[in-house]
Amino acid sequence: MEDSEDESQNEIKNLLMSSAQLLEDKIKATLKTIQQMQANKKSVELLYFNNLVTETKRSLLILIKNNNVKFNTNFKVTSMRYSPSILESIFYNLMSNSIKYGSKKRKTIVTISSHKEGDVTVLEFKDRD
Repeated sequence: MEDSEDESQNEIKNLLMSSAQLLEDKIKATLKTIQQMQANKKSVELLYFNNLVTETKRSLLILIKNNNVKFNTNFKVTSMRYSPSILESIFYNLMSNSIKYGSKKRKTIVTISSHKEGDVTVLEFKDRD
C-alpha cells in the first residue's frame, strides 16, 4: 500500500496508521499506570474506610449539596492495608461518579459497604437499589 498511487488505498493506509498510533498510545499509558500502581504498592498503610468516606465527602461537598445525595455505610471490615493514593482515588472516583451520573428523577443514595470473602476484603459501592 505504501507505493500505491490509488487515493482510496492512501486513505485506508492513513486510517490504519492512525488507529495503530492510538493503540500504541493506549498501551503505553496502561503500562505507565501499572508501573505507578506497582510503585505505590510499596507504600502501604492501614486505612480506615470511615475516614476515607469522610475525606471524600469533604472534597465533594458542593456536588453532594447541589444534588442532595445521601450516603449509607455498612463496614463489617473497618480497615485494610493498601496504598493510600490508590484507595483514595477509588473512593473519590466511585463516589463522584455516583453523584454525577445519578438519576435526576429520584434522590441519589450511595451505599458503601465492606465484608470478607475468605482472605479478601470486598468493598461495594452501590448507587441504585
